[in-house]
Amino acid sequence: MADDYINGKAVDKPERYKTWPVNQKQMFLNRLLSNSSKLDNTKMAKINTELTPMCCPSVGKLQNLWLLTSILSGFMSSPYADADVYLGTHGALSNARMFKEIKAKNPADATRIFNKHKDWYHPITKDLCEKALK
Repeated sequence: MADDYINGKAVDKPERYKTWPVNQKQMFLNRLLSNSSKLDNTKMAKINTELTPMCCPSVGKLQNLWLLTSILSGFMSSPYADADVYLGTHGALSNARMFKEIKAKNPADATRIFNKHKDWYHPITKDLCEKALK
């Protein structure tokens, strides 16, 4: 299914995504992430509309993968509102990568978001994120 979206093909029964276990959704989103350069706004909008990958808000890893794919593909852009919300509610080590990707697109946004949330991050997470911003 991920390859069909990546290649712009019609997807048969996209609603089955919602019935998948978390690990299968994670594999799907990892496939999109690894092919984010092939995903334009039209393809991303279709995925977002048909699958609502954020349908599992209690699963931070799925949110993280979708947000990274959105940032790398250009589907999400400044001021990175959804990423800001995520980064302000998840103190995960994987935040460092998201800060790095936002910094590559807009350093001022990355710094602004980090400064807004850094005080409640665990020291290790804070350190990794600071390094990603250098």
